[in-house]
Amino acid sequence: MSSLPRTWRHLFAIAALAASAWLPAAAQTAAPVEGVDYALIADGQPWQPLEGKIEVVEIFSYGCVHCFHFQALVDTWRAKAPQDVRFTYLPAAFSAGDNFARGFFVAQDQRLDARSHHAVFSAVHETSVLPRSGASIEAVAAFYATQGAPSQARFAAAMASAATD
Repeated sequence: MSSLPRTWRHLFAIAALAASAWLPAAAQTAAPVEGVDYALIADGQPWQPLEGKIEVVEIFSYGCVHCFHFQALVDTWRAKAPQDVRFTYLPAAFSAGDNFARGFFVAQDQRLDARSHHAVFSAVHETSVLPRSGASIEAVAAFYATQGAPSQARFAAAMASAATD
């Protein structure tokens, strides 16, 4: 491209910039279509019913790199969501011993989930304070103690409790 005259390089750059601004708008489609964009769940029930609200539940895993990257899109969408939408996180527990899911439920019970959600993703995918899989109860409880849990020992006990099961 350096062999092109300067004017042509400028025109090419302007055209490329214009195309990059137009492409996202062109990629947007109309309303989602049942059977194409989503599947209707027969006899589906709300996760946590709330009269008059639209329920959106995101099922995620702290160990999932795709969920980590998707979080930025979720944040953007939530900031623009209508008032009649209630958004809820639900951890995907792939086994009864999923300590990230256990930690989330305890954090939710202790009202730490809103301030710790991004921090857990960061601890797993950015700083590697927590491993992507196999995190022990002690490691997860120690992390939540840095996020405001009143006691690491009580957090760990709650993670291992019958109520969390």
